[in-house]
Amino acid sequence: LCDVEAMMQGTLKDNLRACRVDLKKHLSKREKWVKEWPGQMLITSSQIQWTADCEKALDRGEKKGLKSLKKKQAQMLDKFSDAIRGNLTKLQRLKLVALVTIEVHSRDIIDKMLKGGCN
Repeated sequence: LCDVEAMMQGTLKDNLRACRVDLKKHLSKREKWVKEWPGQMLITSSQIQWTADCEKALDRGEKKGLKSLKKKQAQMLDKFSDAIRGNLTKLQRLKLVALVTIEVHSRDIIDKMLKGGCN
């Protein structure tokens, strides 16, 4: 049973790594990426990417980085909302709605950091 669990963990780790690599290839076209991966992989990969983007923006030491990130986040959410209104299967729509919920929260966090004067 422990071998099965270890194999499952390894498989998830490999899938998450592949999902992250695919996300980096599709940063500007995430709508396509969303259709190709399981929901939990999407959310986890997206949050890892968001954290990395926030760290880069904060490392710059000026508000311009966070403002740029907020603009990028808003554009991504616009594309996702267009995709939700498009022709999707029920499962694709559920995955996208879950991802949008997380991304809206991420956008709000960026906004709070800007208002709080983080740099």
